[in-house]
Amino acid sequence: MSSLTKIFVVVNLILAVAFCFMTMTLYAKRVDYKDRFKQTELKLAETETKYQKQVDTLETEKKELKDNNTELQMKFDDLSAAKDRVGTALEASEARVGDLESTSRWLTAQNKAKDEALEDRANRIQEMHKFLLDQQRALEMAKQHEINATNNRIEAENQLNSVKDQLTATLKEKRKVEEDLAHSTWILDTLESKGINIAEAVTGADQAMPSIPAKVLAVDKDVNLVMLSVGQNDGVKKGYSFSVYRKDKFVGKVRIEKVYDDMCAGVILASYQSGETEIEEGDDANTRLGY
Repeated sequence: MSSLTKIFVVVNLILAVAFCFMTMTLYAKRVDYKDRFKQTELKLAETETKYQKQVDTLETEKKELKDNNTELQMKFDDLSAAKDRVGTALEASEARVGDLESTSRWLTAQNKAKDEALEDRANRIQEMHKFLLDQQRALEMAKQHEINATNNRIEAENQLNSVKDQLTATLKEKRKVEEDLAHSTWILDTLESKGINIAEAVTGADQAMPSIPAKVLAVDKDVNLVMLSVGQNDGVKKGYSFSVYRKDKFVGKVRIEKVYDDMCAGVILASYQSGETEIEEGDDANTRLGY
């Protein structure tokens, strides 16, 4: 075997040892360098092919130039430089592995922080769900209160409408009484204009009426209307007259025009009305004079 062949054998052995060393190093670090290994293996295969071609070339040149040892030495130096470059690349790969390990630790810390954030978010979502359930229950109670309030309002409106109807009926009755009083007043004025002494007729009627005490409940001075606290249940009849007193003082006379069960309404007789004293609510009244 020639010395040149021995040199190439040694170079191949060195490259194989470097490859084994790199493989063992990567395995010891337990890092997946499968792709990098394949790339390196391809490069080594290419280098081996290249070297084999060079060997063939050198063998050819050996036959032609046996004494060209200087050139072979230079090629050997080039191969040594290539070996150094491979070693440098290996060191760079190891540094890269360190960087990847640091990146892996950073990613682990980030994942842990994200897990904690997700757990905190899940707790907040659970609290929000509980809050929403409480709000829903409160809303249902509010709706029930609103329904109750609506029912109460409807009932109150019904009662108000009933009161309005009663008031309307009362006002209608009042207008009728006022019309009756106005008509009666017109009749009395007509009788007096024809010379009939209404006062004497009323005085004579006093003797035929029973004694019925009463109280003045209300006075409407605009239409000369008086409401008394007695009615049909007490024996009052239409046409009866009541003398009104305040303590022992006579203040006026009222003729009954409308009789109800427990009250009656009459007009104030102007001929018996004193100019200084007017009938007021709370005055006493009786069908007999000097009662």
